[in-house]
This record gives sequence, C-alpha cells and structure tokens, in this order.
Amino acid sequence: MFMFILLLQVSLVFCSCRDGFQRHGDKCYHFSEDKESFASAQVICNQFNGHLAEVLTQEELIYVDSQVKLRHNDYYWIGLTDLLEQDIWTWFTSGTKLDQALTNWAPHEPTSDGGQFCVLISSNGDWHDGYCSDLHHFVCEYSDVTTEVIG
Repeated sequence: MFMFILLLQVSLVFCSCRDGFQRHGDKCYHFSEDKESFASAQVICNQFNGHLAEVLTQEELIYVDSQVKLRHNDYYWIGLTDLLEQDIWTWFTSGTKLDQALTNWAPHEPTSDGGQFCVLISSNGDWHDGYCSDLHHFVCEYSDVTTEVIG
C-alpha cells in the first residue's frame, strides 16, 4: 500500500498598492482629489477593480475617518446607501447591512429626507446622508490579498 502525504501550504501574499492608493491592513484605499456623483465614483472605483469603501470593522472606521480628517476636503462618498429600501442602510457592493455599532452619524443624521440615499463622511469624521447626484470626493478600496497554494 502506498501512502502519499501531501503537504499543502496556503499563504497570503500582499502586493504593493496601485499608484494613488495606500495600504491599510489587507486593503488599498484611494482618497480622491476630484469630485463625482455617487454613481460616477462607484464606476471610477470599479475601473481599479475596487468599489466605494465599505466600513466593516472598527479598525476600518477609525482609519477611514482619520484619513478624511487629514485631507480637510469637505465630504467623501463611501459605499453606504438606502437606495433599495428607505432607512435600511446597506453597503452598495456587498449588500451587507450596516452594523450600527460601526457608524459615526452626525447629530440628527440620517435625516430620512426624500432623496438623500447615499452616505458621506465629513472632514470632522461625521457621517451624513446626502443626495447621490451631488458632487463630492470619494473613497475607493480594493482587497489586496491573493491566496497562493504551495504543495
């Protein structure tokens, strides 16, 4: 009887981020200098094989807020919206519902005013719902982890 032992090693490989992006953990982020609507910002992020940022951990919340504060550039789109169902906030790309523990809503936000379906982070770190057609800076992200199987 032959016995084969297969040694399988899985490792995570981090590559360098594209020009204009910066690494945080296993993701690369771009904080735009130009202004776009929510939809146009999403298209631009898609062109980099990414999407508007989704804040899914406390660490990401702290990082994204701190980076926006450093830039003093008004407001930045992130990938949060209630376009599908009013007052049910979900991340546009993943469809993940918002964890309320991972928010930083400004006082009296979200407003639930008609038409304000997309979320922005202000330069003081507060979150606001806004009109998706308004032009603002934006935050793109993409995962920079590849799995390499050796063996």
